[in-house]
Amino acid sequence: MDTEQTNAEMPVNYLPATLGAASNVMPCTLVPPGEPVKGAPGALFRPALNQQRVLANGLTVRIVPPIRDDLGDDDHPCADINLSAEPGDPGVTESTSARVTGAGAISLNPPRLIAPAVSPINVLDYPFGVVAQVAFAEDPGDQAQLKEINPPPQARPFPPQIIFGGESNFTLDAAFLAARQNRDIELTWTLIRSGEAPIESGPLVLRVNRMADGDTRLPAPIITAVTDGVTLNLGSFSGDAIALIDAWPGIGLGNRLWMRCEGTDVRGVPVTLSIHQGVAIGLISHQTGWVTRAFLDSLANGFPLREYVAVNFDGLVNEATAVKFPVRTYTVIARTKLLIVWDFNNNSFQGWTPQGLYAGGDLHLVNGQVHADTNGSGSFGGPVMTIVIRLEAGRTYDFSFQLAARGGGRASTRLALTINGYGIGPVVDTLNQVNVWKTGTGVYTAPSTADVTLGLWNEVGDGAGNDFMIDNIRVQER
Repeated sequence: MDTEQTNAEMPVNYLPATLGAASNVMPCTLVPPGEPVKGAPGALFRPALNQQRVLANGLTVRIVPPIRDDLGDDDHPCADINLSAEPGDPGVTESTSARVTGAGAISLNPPRLIAPAVSPINVLDYPFGVVAQVAFAEDPGDQAQLKEINPPPQARPFPPQIIFGGESNFTLDAAFLAARQNRDIELTWTLIRSGEAPIESGPLVLRVNRMADGDTRLPAPIITAVTDGVTLNLGSFSGDAIALIDAWPGIGLGNRLWMRCEGTDVRGVPVTLSIHQGVAIGLISHQTGWVTRAFLDSLANGFPLREYVAVNFDGLVNEATAVKFPVRTYTVIARTKLLIVWDFNNNSFQGWTPQGLYAGGDLHLVNGQVHADTNGSGSFGGPVMTIVIRLEAGRTYDFSFQLAARGGGRASTRLALTINGYGIGPVVDTLNQVNVWKTGTGVYTAPSTADVTLGLWNEVGDGAGNDFMIDNIRVQER
């Protein structure tokens, strides 16, 4: 409200006959009027003024608005000013008043956008958001609440804030802005005052631009197994790989995420692996997914593998409107499948170790073949020789070896392949057919990536006539 007097000031005349010297310090107190205004009790003005110095040209007392909530136009609130020469002196009381105009007419300005932010707003220019400010000469306890007109369904209301020093600042963070890309937003604010109906301001209209596809301020996805940033060496790790995208500017719960890999298979045909298809994120953090080993093993050597990410910030499951992040491109180095042939052509065991009775010299190399002599006493049944090799989880391996009888006798040789002591193929019997080569086979699928012991096992315990030759042991990954 306003008063008829300028700046709501009330002049108090100088009283020379009563006050004495002008340099004296005089108590001056605003007190209730002699006549109540519209029957309302209590003091009309605040704050009370005490111990004010009265000078020769008089004293001016300013009324601090609002004066009273129940005053109307043409009311005349008044105050008594008591002036005394010294404490304890009854002094002289003088009354003054002011006419009220514009009672109850509170006008609120719209919120304003605080520099350096400008509209239209480019979200990536403001990683910590922007500030909308409310300006109002508040009463003690006044609160402001920012309000969005027609907010999106997932939006949360702004909490009320105390107005302090004539201002209240509300942060529109990056997630708030990102969820409102490519649209106008209208912001008003409400004055909340105890005992009064809320008052709402006019709107501040802001435009939020859409992020540009491929903006380099958005993160590019990675495959964590890549160590040099450019080469996907499939032989440098086993199993599946992890695709990862760092937390992006403006990330918010419920953002929709798309992630995929595209490459070329060994036939030259384009292949795609969909990792995420519009999934709603549940954590404000980096996001991951699996690149399966089956997909990786299908990729052709030397061809590019591209990793794509897109995000819809408004929560809609619509990839067409999603913001496309920078694309990551790797060059594929295909994994070489395991193939080992032990041919013994250099007349060495090539890593194999004789076992049991065979460790005593009954295995020896002759013309690129392993010869076994079983003429000693005791049983020659059991492990013949072994070697440790590393196999990868989920991969299937084919094994083979060649076997021939080396001498006559009543017992033929019967050998089989083993992994960690367990048979992986049928027993091969020489049937005492001297120098007739026969082939033994085995198949094994590794349950985990680990070192295993590959061996040859003799099923015949009797040594008599149980001499044999071994050659060309082989393992090949499928």
